[in-house]
Amino acid sequence: MNDRDARLRQFFSGYFNQDWDIGGAKSWTDVVALYVKENARAQVMQAQDDLRSWLEETTSNPIAGLPSSFGCDYDPRPDGLAEREWVRLVADSLGKQLTS
Repeated sequence: MNDRDARLRQFFSGYFNQDWDIGGAKSWTDVVALYVKENARAQVMQAQDDLRSWLEETTSNPIAGLPSSFGCDYDPRPDGLAEREWVRLVADSLGKQLTS
């Protein structure tokens, strides 16, 4: 596993694990806000870059989902989102959280 994927595993398994909603999060955007609150600006920016890098790397396979090794237990489909679309929205939301 490369460094980027190790960081993404830490991000997803730490914040989007099976207990993502136990701390009071009502949606994935609440989880992103918590991540931004709990982590240094540089780390949040790195997560955003890593998410965009992963999306870019997997562009040739538009139906590719997150690898199971990332440990993401959040399913965006009930929100009407495909997984890659959701990852793009998470990356965008990280950036927006930093500027608000």
